[in-house]
Amino acid sequence: MCIKDKHKRIAEFSVGGPPLDTWRKHHWDYVHKWLAHDFRQECVWKIAAAAQVCHWVASAVRCRFSDIFYTKSKERMLAP
Repeated sequence: MCIKDKHKRIAEFSVGGPPLDTWRKHHWDYVHKWLAHDFRQECVWKIAAAAQVCHWVASAVRCRFSDIFYTKSKERMLAP
């Protein structure tokens, strides 16, 4: 290795540090990865739960209004 290559290599380390390929994963790296996945899954779960509640409410309201409409139309039919 010539001197210019050594100086170039030293300059690379001083600017950006060691290459990231040699970085060893530590406990917190795994924890952060797990937390990121957990938060994503929690967001998906909350959206699905909210959609399900919306469907329940819409169904209940639709059923209630259909019952009201049915009784009013029945009263009109029975009225002289």
